[in-house]
Parts: sequence; C-alpha cells; structure tokens
Amino acid sequence: MISVLIADDEELERKSLRIFLNRNYQEITVLPDAQNGPQVIEQVCRYEPDLLILDIEMPGLTGLDALRMLRRDHPNLHVIVKTAYSNFTYAQDALNMQVDAYLLKPVKKAELTGHLDQILDKIKQERSQASREETSQILLEEIRPLAQMSFVSALLHETASPDKVQRYMNRFDIRFKSGFVASLCFPNEWISILNRAKEDQLLQELDSRLSLSFDCMIGSFEKNVLPILFYSPALISSRDFEKWKADLMDLFGSVLRPMFSILPEIAFGSLFTGDITLASQSYLESLRNKPALMVPQESVQDMNVNLKKALAYMEEHYSENISLESVADYIKMNPSYLSRLFKNELNKNFIDCLTDLRMSQAIRLIQQGVDNVKELSSRVGYLYPSYFCKQFKKYTGHTVSDFKRNH
Repeated sequence: MISVLIADDEELERKSLRIFLNRNYQEITVLPDAQNGPQVIEQVCRYEPDLLILDIEMPGLTGLDALRMLRRDHPNLHVIVKTAYSNFTYAQDALNMQVDAYLLKPVKKAELTGHLDQILDKIKQERSQASREETSQILLEEIRPLAQMSFVSALLHETASPDKVQRYMNRFDIRFKSGFVASLCFPNEWISILNRAKEDQLLQELDSRLSLSFDCMIGSFEKNVLPILFYSPALISSRDFEKWKADLMDLFGSVLRPMFSILPEIAFGSLFTGDITLASQSYLESLRNKPALMVPQESVQDMNVNLKKALAYMEEHYSENISLESVADYIKMNPSYLSRLFKNELNKNFIDCLTDLRMSQAIRLIQQGVDNVKELSSRVGYLYPSYFCKQFKKYTGHTVSDFKRNH
C-alpha cells in the first residue's frame, strides 16, 4: 500500500479529498490528516508517508514553511502542493523544494488524477529499484568473503591486474593509505583435522570480531598459513602500528584460545603505504618473521604457574591413565580449583584439553606410519580401541581408516 497524508486547514477540503482517494485508489492508505503546519511536521515524522498533499495557506506555520523544515530529514517525500493563489513566488519556492505538482484551487479531478497516477507509478518504480538494490546488496554481502579471499590471494601472489585491483576496491568501497599483513601459522597436524565446518567457524569468528575494530580482509588458507591484510584509509604511524599489533595479539588470543588448546604462531609483515599491491612484500616478510614471533603453548606469559605445571605433566604422561585428580595430586592442588583454572585460563575443561593432546599425538603417529588401531589407542592413553575410535571420529570427523586414506 501507498500511504498519503492530507494537510489542509479547511475540514471540507480534507474530507472531500479523503473520499476521492478512498473511492478511486485501492492501493492508497489515507493517514490521519493534519490541520496546520506543526501537525504536518508531527504526522510526517510519525507516519513517514509516501505522498503529502499539502495546502500552502495554513495559519501560523505555512505549508511551505513546514515543508522547508521537513525536507532535510525527508528528502524522498513526494509532495503535491495546493494553493488558492497563482503567485509566482509561491510556485517558485515550491519547485525549489522539489514538489511533484503545483495545483491551483479549485483543483480539477482530472488534473489531480493525472498527477496522482504519475506519482504513484514513480513510487512503485522507486520501491522496485530499492528492492533490487537491497537484493543486490544482500548477494554482494554473501559473496564478499569468497571474493575477498580470492582478492587477497591475488594480491599476495601478485597475480591481480591493476584494473582488477581497482574494480574490487571500488566495488567494496575500500579506501587504502597504508597497511600490513598478519599471518596465522598453524601446526601441520591441525590442518589435517581442520574440517570445512571448523574452518568456516574460525573464519566467521575472526571476521565478526576483527571487523568491529579494524579494516581488514581475510585470505584463504595456504597450506598451514592464514594471511590477513589490514589496511587504513589514513596513514598508519609507527606508533599506531605497534599499538595495532599489540591489540591484535590480544584479540587473536581471545578468538583462538577457546577453539584450540595451543595458539598458532602469529607473525607480522612490515607496514607499507600508498600501493595496496605491496601487500605481497609484507606477506613474505611475515613468513620470514614467524619464528621470532611464535606464540608458545602457554599462550600468555602470565599464565598461572600451576596450570603450566599441569600442562607439562599432561604432555609427559598423556599415554598413561591420568585424571584431573592425579594431575592435581602431582602439583599439590585441590582438583576443583585446578578444574576452574582450566576453564578460566583456557576456556576448556580438563578432559577436553587431554583429548586435544591425545588426538594431536594420534594424528602425528598416523602421519609417521603407525596404522594399527590397537597400537594407536594404547600409545595415546586409551585402554579400549573402540572408545579411541569413537573419540577420534568425533574429533576429526573421520574414522581412523578414512583419515589414513585421505591424509
């Protein structure tokens, strides 16, 4: 439906126009009308009509004065102006405020009908265009991650032509002055078990968290490396660059720590300015820098000392029948308190951390050629091969035999 607001200080004019619209236009909804300028402003702001039929000569605040005040916040409002005076100044003022029609009273029905038909057609076309644009925008947002991955890959490997670079930047409204590349380098055994669902979860979580504070484009995995291009529409100073890196280290930790018991290596390339295609150099430098910037298993240097001891003990004894109680006994701590430490520091419970460790070791053994399920389960701490197989499939998404064939 198309909504219409009638504004006139004469009650008879309002009633007759309302009757005319209701009888002749089924697609129109006539809103509660306005009797003066202040009411016009109030009703337009309240109902957001598609069309305003406005009388100029209203007492106090005139129709044109009210329209002048409304135009700033309602630039797309369609307006038909009515007046009893054929005053050129009135007409010129009305046209300057982009009215659709300027009608002299008494208004002839044929003249009003002609203008209404044109305006209604225009409103329908505008709605159709808006709907197409909204659909296009939705589709654009849906393909953005894939297009972004392809674009970042082309930049980092210098396969993007200048025209392609410019088209992409225009399409996604990228304003570039300076930037740098960060590389997340995952252990090889992680990549073996990073199935599509978990990869999508990781990419979506990174995108949603990073986009709140940074302009960036996430690339696609290249073996065990996930590159992320950060950029700014303004020049990034050296001081800002160091702050960005510190903030990103904290953010990466908060995103990745709940998903992985051990954080990946995180390395930064150099800051570059002016030309976004220089991202390839920053990317190569990030790969060269990764050993120096490796994030160790402790994830953060100030991790609780007792938890460090617990993790070290688990790494040494994961193949044995260990439990939360036996680990707590080794480090001389209450089991309930140790359990809270795991949850607070790693966002995982003890069993999940032990399972991560055992499954990681099982994958390593498979890659080294161990293919006997009974031997595998025994060497990573499982007494019953059937339970080991169940946990392995839950963790990797594959049976042991399928994993050996595919990896």
